[in-house]
Amino acid sequence: MAFMFACAMQAATGTTYTVAMKKVVAEVPDDIEESDYGHRSAPVPTECVIDATSGITFTDADAPEFVSYDILDTTGMTVASFADEESFISTLFSLSGEYQLRLVSDDYIYQGWVML
Repeated sequence: MAFMFACAMQAATGTTYTVAMKKVVAEVPDDIEESDYGHRSAPVPTECVIDATSGITFTDADAPEFVSYDILDTTGMTVASFADEESFISTLFSLSGEYQLRLVSDDYIYQGWVML
């Protein structure tokens, strides 16, 4: 299941990017029925700091164990996908342009946009 959210990067320095990330459920259980009643609101962005030396942190919670670190271009095509944080950060800091970041844990997908 793929979701696209347009959340712009908030701030950047030479070795740090602060990104507004949307947190969505990684997989909707099959036993949840669709309803005609009400609608769920969009997820509230959470601030994610990606630092070249200290790694990935979230300002409002502990960072979960990620199983995948993905970098996508503006069309949604995967540029790179990593199983480890260090390779993801190293590649991210070598790029330039606008990218969607997708950090996948067992339960949630964190997505945001960054301009490098």
